[in-house]
Amino acid sequence: MKNVLALDIGGTKIDIGLVNQHNKLIWQKQYSTNCHQGGQMTLNHIIKIIDRHYSPDLSAICLAIAGQVDSIKKEVFFSPHFPKSLQKTIRLGKILKQKFHLPIFMDNDANCFTLGESYYGQGKQSNYVLGLTIGTGLGSSLVINKRVYRGHHNGIELGHILIKRNHSLKHLEYYLSGTGLTNLYLQKKKQLLSTTEIIKRAQKKELIAQASLKEFYDYLKLGIINAILGFDPDIVIVGGGISQTDLPWKKIFQEIKQSIPLPIYQQVKIVCSKAPNKMTLLGVSLLTKKY
Repeated sequence: MKNVLALDIGGTKIDIGLVNQHNKLIWQKQYSTNCHQGGQMTLNHIIKIIDRHYSPDLSAICLAIAGQVDSIKKEVFFSPHFPKSLQKTIRLGKILKQKFHLPIFMDNDANCFTLGESYYGQGKQSNYVLGLTIGTGLGSSLVINKRVYRGHHNGIELGHILIKRNHSLKHLEYYLSGTGLTNLYLQKKKQLLSTTEIIKRAQKKELIAQASLKEFYDYLKLGIINAILGFDPDIVIVGGGISQTDLPWKKIFQEIKQSIPLPIYQQVKIVCSKAPNKMTLLGVSLLTKKY
């Protein structure tokens, strides 16, 4: 196998890297997704980024995409963090193949992240790996014996578990995501801040920021405990941008484990990814080997 061009396309940023035949990430770069420009402009932007890094020694282009992806038909049929004009079936595989004349592989970004962690990260010694990606939204995936559990519709969607709060039903990712933390703060102070700024303010003892983070932790606990009870993994690995922020993760995970109602499940490992972007790029490159 020659080199593979791997992309991780999220609602906020695009990571791109070159993976060689020995599954080593040679280089990695990052761009803005530019979703605010509209549907066609977003697609054009993705194509331009690929074109910029195209070379004749490539054997395939592999894409990890935030949203619902048909990995067989190479289509994106729902991606909630992209413009409304992209909330429809996009035959992205066909478009890219016509443009670059290479095999195209694609999958949900959480599937790729968890697959990467299972082979090259903290899930190497585990047979049941549950991955959560907390970024613009909340992604999830289960890898069993080094293969993605796809169910009937290509995977699991813990971010869309329904939560009732103040007599209103919301998806879990409405609270448990970067956007969710921003919303929690906005509801309390009517000020729109980034997750980084909210965390900084909480560390400086601002009460509203601390209260927003406390609520975020509650939803994180709820999500992880229910996932552990539902899927019984060896390990839960948290990735996404939030996982790389300066939060007391060890303490948070210990409190979560202690709150699991059945003691046997408290043995599960819960960790943050050491390199979530790299793991996603390595994971999506494995699609060329039919994982």
